[in-house]
Amino acid sequence: MLYDFIQAYWPPAEDQFAAVWAEGLSVTETARRIGADLDTATVTSLRGIGKGLAAGPPDPEAGVVLVGECGTWTLTVQVQGTHILTDPVMSALSADGRAVSLGWHVNGGHHVTYAAGGAVIDSRSMNSYDPDWVPEALAADDLTMPVVDEDEDEDDVPIEEMITVTLALIGRLVGQEIDEDWLEDEHTRFVVPAGRR
Repeated sequence: MLYDFIQAYWPPAEDQFAAVWAEGLSVTETARRIGADLDTATVTSLRGIGKGLAAGPPDPEAGVVLVGECGTWTLTVQVQGTHILTDPVMSALSADGRAVSLGWHVNGGHHVTYAAGGAVIDSRSMNSYDPDWVPEALAADDLTMPVVDEDEDEDDVPIEEMITVTLALIGRLVGQEIDEDWLEDEHTRFVVPAGRR
């Protein structure tokens, strides 16, 4: 499953994950729109993202992101903070096209958001199971959410399967799934100062 693959490659994803795909933007323009300090641009991989930060980890209120090309889209993964999932950032990233995000934190909050033309069109939670919860722009007849017995406890919501299906649906929209190559390749790390978020 895609969820297991990401978690195996990047163990912190079990507790927190924030990713956003933006259509038709360069890496630098993506970073600018999320409020990153462009002077902090450093080429690195996801595994090496913490290496070489000037004085250790930045301010805990700052964001650390890795931005790379993903077909004709960019993919941004935030490893410190989750501000790239907010409506203002999604609106900025989709101003000239589309953007889709997926994220969660240690207390749950599993969420997918779709934006187009500078506005959030659809935003849904995965934490209360609904087989029709997928945003319309991502829906596909042949790729659906797992079926859950209505009598099941809410704690039995199959989050990992739902994340895997969502990642596959996003991959179809973008034209490229997040994969080992993307996770292994070098991209560009930026710091997003706390005051810009």
